[in-house]
Amino acid sequence: MSDLRKELIRKLFHLFQFGVLIGYTMVSHYFSTQIAVLALTAMLLVMLEIEYIRVDYETRIGTRITEFFSRLFILRRHERKNITGAIF
Repeated sequence: MSDLRKELIRKLFHLFQFGVLIGYTMVSHYFSTQIAVLALTAMLLVMLEIEYIRVDYETRIGTRITEFFSRLFILRRHERKNITGAIF
C-alpha cells in the first residue's frame, strides 16, 4: 500500500474524532454539561488505560492492541513502542 494511502487512512481516522465533539455537544444539550464532562473523563481514562497496557506491558493483550492499530495504519513506526498523541 502506498504511503499516501496509509496517511489518508490515518487522517480519516483523526476526522472521526470529531464524533467526540458532536457527542459532547449532544449530551450537554439534551442532558447536562456535567454528564458530558463525566462521559469525556470516562473516555479519557479508558484511552489512558489502553495506552498504558499497549506501551508498558509485553503481554498478548498489549501486543494485540499494537498489532490492531498497526494493521489499520493508524500507528506510525515510531509510535509502536512509545505513547501516541491520540490521548492528548
